[in-house]
Amino acid sequence: MSDESPKVSIVVCVYNGYGFLKDIERFIERQTFEDYEILFVVDSRSTDGTEKGVAEYCEKNPKARYVIHTEPTKLGGAKNHGMECARGKYVWFLDVDDIPSKLFLERMVAAKEETGADVAVCNFQYTDDREWEASETGEVLTTSGDVALHMRSLNLIPVTSWAMLYDMEHIERNGIKFREMMAEDIAFTYLILDASDKVCYITAPLYGYYQNDNSFCKSNADERGRLELENYMYLSEKFPKENRYLQARFCFIGIRSLTHMTSKGFKETVRKDEVKRYVKENLPFIGRVEYAFVRMFPCIYHSGVSWYIRNFYCRTGKIYTDKKKMRTIGRIIRHS
Repeated sequence: MSDESPKVSIVVCVYNGYGFLKDIERFIERQTFEDYEILFVVDSRSTDGTEKGVAEYCEKNPKARYVIHTEPTKLGGAKNHGMECARGKYVWFLDVDDIPSKLFLERMVAAKEETGADVAVCNFQYTDDREWEASETGEVLTTSGDVALHMRSLNLIPVTSWAMLYDMEHIERNGIKFREMMAEDIAFTYLILDASDKVCYITAPLYGYYQNDNSFCKSNADERGRLELENYMYLSEKFPKENRYLQARFCFIGIRSLTHMTSKGFKETVRKDEVKRYVKENLPFIGRVEYAFVRMFPCIYHSGVSWYIRNFYCRTGKIYTDKKKMRTIGRIIRHS
């Protein structure tokens, strides 16, 4: 590795991801933007040969190196470890089982630098095609951090770190780190947007989110759902209580995130006293009515929302910020 710092550090956190290494190496090497380093953060608990596979690749590629993450701090801790070791001006967290467009870095770096944004964000598409490639060019929208935060609270732009390009100086200046757990992207995204003066959004899906039924999140559904709600509760403490709108959105999204859980886990969690208190403190009347239905008929609610997410919201081929969401974004930007 050259002593000269690369423009982008591509941080790839890997736990038992050996089967995806060949693909992710190929996806990175086909990037049309070439001023990058690859930093693998390998979980020491991996048992499938991941460390050996990464080491062999790093021996062949002068742009690649790896570190071993030994702490039991889940994905959030691994990402923090990656940031500590990254040498680039910008950092991108790439999931090992996903498919970035070959234009991802070129367009994200250009958008960030041309707009002067603190954070660049892009649209994405759900896919089960390992040869997925972006089919749209899209446009670059520029907003304030406050407007981007509002758009995120309405689920109009992604909450995931793999869809974002961050400025390391901006992260360090604001002292923002990932929470050391699963569902780590949630709090980090809201806090980084809140700390930003300017955010740019590329409306084209430059990232293919692979529908991997064996992913760690899906195989640990109850923990994922519980921690997603816990992250929104954490955000409720971080943001002013006077912002009733944002507090309500945190609560609303958090409760609906619980549908990622199994039916049994969902039923047990929504009836907990701490969840009841959280809803009472933060949701307006109509939201409390929905929650009352959830408590009385949790299995029906869980089945209905899960079916909708599986068949419509996250269906294969769907673009996250679709045309309907784009119209809403247009109205928000015009009136901001």
